[in-house]
Amino acid sequence: MPFDLLVTRWPGPTSVCLLLVRCRLPASSKQQATTWHAQKALLSFARICLARVQDRCTLAIMQLPAWLKTSRIASLVVTIEFLLIGAAVNVLEIIAFVLVRPFSVHLFRRVNAFFVYLHWSVIPWLIENWCDLECRVYGDFEEARGTVHRKKAMVVLNHKGDCDWMLGFCLCDRLAALSNAKCLMKSFVKYLPPIGVQFYFSDFAFLTRSWSRDCDHLTAMAKTWSSYRSPFALCVFAEGTRYTKEKHEANLIYARENGLPELKHLLLPRTKGFTFLMKQLKDSIDVLYDITIVCRGLIPSAMDILKGRKIKADFFMRKIPVEDVPIGSDEETAKWLVDLYKSKDELLEHHSQNDAFPGPECFAPRRIYPRLIVFIWSVLMFVPFAAYTTHLIAIEAYFTLGIIAVFLLAAEAAMRLIVKVALANKPKRK
Repeated sequence: MPFDLLVTRWPGPTSVCLLLVRCRLPASSKQQATTWHAQKALLSFARICLARVQDRCTLAIMQLPAWLKTSRIASLVVTIEFLLIGAAVNVLEIIAFVLVRPFSVHLFRRVNAFFVYLHWSVIPWLIENWCDLECRVYGDFEEARGTVHRKKAMVVLNHKGDCDWMLGFCLCDRLAALSNAKCLMKSFVKYLPPIGVQFYFSDFAFLTRSWSRDCDHLTAMAKTWSSYRSPFALCVFAEGTRYTKEKHEANLIYARENGLPELKHLLLPRTKGFTFLMKQLKDSIDVLYDITIVCRGLIPSAMDILKGRKIKADFFMRKIPVEDVPIGSDEETAKWLVDLYKSKDELLEHHSQNDAFPGPECFAPRRIYPRLIVFIWSVLMFVPFAAYTTHLIAIEAYFTLGIIAVFLLAAEAAMRLIVKVALANKPKRK
């Protein structure tokens, strides 16, 4: 007898969900198979229902008026949620560090990667949904999407604005590699709550731009990364600083005096750190990816993202075999990196003239997990908060409500201060 399980339509303005499972089974295995198919169908139905709810919530967020997104209340809600999620993840990391790491460093790294994704996924959600990211991806993305999250990779990105690393996080999430991402960051970042703790436990490298100190630190971090059994994506902004008009003019003068190519859209890379890392990690890295990022219009700052201003960004991704990077001498590796940036500059020139990178656009869908995680965190935090606030209003506990309001405003002001300090901190090159 055939077994038919039909899950009818899920109401909504979009497509119809229709699941039909049909199979012919011998009588001896019919009950077991029936249970399995029923569970599978119900799970699929639940996922589709949840996706529909999230799609409607996302659409509602995208359609919020600009004045509301830029208001103090909206930034307060986003800030509080970001800080509270980060604080909760910090607690989980510390517990894992105390209970797990003494027995297994490898297991701690895997557990920590899961924990940090519970917070880092907020960043793709902010950019893709809160800021309504309009994203186009070109190059080798579709090939990388199925493999990069299973490899140890080095990723070279250009540094145009303050939040390039956040755009890089979005691309890493679409590659399913966000939880394994690592970066070279400025040393002061490790003191920024709550991400500083997460970056520390995730083995980020914190640089002072003084080679005498950074050399020892990079040597230690290279040994740490080489000991990884799990995959990771090491993101490197080889310029070492964000692009500005003044820096670009000084860069052109330096290029003319030293016989280097004059780049129109980028700064020349600082080759010493990259050369050092390639030699240290030559036996640990499986593949190298070159990613060129360009924003169409607004180059977002952290405050732009917090206020939900629309972002349009294009990515060009190239896969480069590690064997193609010469490491025989520092001069060869440095020349290879400069030539790579020259080709990146040519890509950006092509984009400036054609409003697109060369080649066909790749299919790069958003993942459901950032929306799912933010949805769950929001329910866990704001439903009890709303219930407690309602209770305080009912019993006329206005003093307690005032304390809560002051605390929330102080947290939002602290977040703005952190952003301003981060933007103002520009260590000098040594």
